[in-house]
Amino acid sequence: MRLYEMNEPCPREGFEVFMQQAQGVVATQEATLPRRKEFHPHSGSTPRTAPPNYIPNPATAHHPSSHVEIERCLYGHSYLWLQNNQQFWFFPTFVGESSIAGYRWINRDWVYKGFGLDMIEGFYCSGN
Repeated sequence: MRLYEMNEPCPREGFEVFMQQAQGVVATQEATLPRRKEFHPHSGSTPRTAPPNYIPNPATAHHPSSHVEIERCLYGHSYLWLQNNQQFWFFPTFVGESSIAGYRWINRDWVYKGFGLDMIEGFYCSGN
């Protein structure tokens, strides 16, 4: 294939051949790349153990001012107090800037749930 100088006009048919070859190279490269696994916050397995058999003292609760504080609870047993007076053991698997998701302990079983961080009045990380 002939290379053209910067100021030299490129014939249309040469350009079309070049583009077809370039597209073939890109398509070949894309085909050989490993596929990126899509991220799903709930793709992990449920917690393998039940939560602790006590309810933490609300006086030990941390009051989140940002998502960074609650990130240290990821993949661990945590206790949450919500604005609507609900409280429960929770196993967070995802913390975003404004939301949290993971497994809530309900009726002796883990159930996947997600909600806004603004709903959390306080939290306690077991072992932290």
